[in-house]
Amino acid sequence: MMHLELRLLRYFTAVANEGSFTRAAQRICISQPALSRQIHDLEEACGTRLLIREPHSMRLTEDGLLLRRRAEEILALADRAEQELLQKSDEVSGTVSIAAGESVYFRNVLEILSDLRRVHPGISTQVVTADGEMCLYLLERGLADFAFAYGDPDPSRYEIIPLPFRDEWGAFLRTDDPLAEKDSVTPGDLAGRDLVLSRQAVSDGTHGDDVRRWLGRPAK
Repeated sequence: MMHLELRLLRYFTAVANEGSFTRAAQRICISQPALSRQIHDLEEACGTRLLIREPHSMRLTEDGLLLRRRAEEILALADRAEQELLQKSDEVSGTVSIAAGESVYFRNVLEILSDLRRVHPGISTQVVTADGEMCLYLLERGLADFAFAYGDPDPSRYEIIPLPFRDEWGAFLRTDDPLAEKDSVTPGDLAGRDLVLSRQAVSDGTHGDDVRRWLGRPAK
């Protein structure tokens, strides 16, 4: 059975994120030869190659990319567990982690958190920006306490708090475009036009079906 120590996972993520053994060794304050040996031990424990060393850089293999993602999740959970165990006082404190989609209305959530911190100054906030699918992924794995997401999540799996606002969509146009004279545009106005849409806008985990339906295009 393979046993992965948190120490080795921290070393590996340092190398993966820095893209260099030299910079990673400086960051975690160990010698470069020692770090190289630790990564070699990790590859031996995993039974696969994680890094491809090149003359002036290194890159992750497919297994290395997978391990980095899982290692970051494991280390985040370990850090949260340690933080919670160290909180012995009756004071309300700790880190509230929120996975959030990009929206101007997220400021409303930040205002609520600001009010909360005035009452409980020991609380800090961590915000991770992601699309709806990733927000729910982080929530399900305990890597986020709350998810600020779009769409219609399954109410049997989540406790959902509807928010009293909705995002509005807009079209960016050239100033000499006839549509630029209008106060608003409809799907009919955009029919037959080539549109540039963000991946997040049409992804399945958010409101992609709504967007495609609004534009008169088939849902996936």
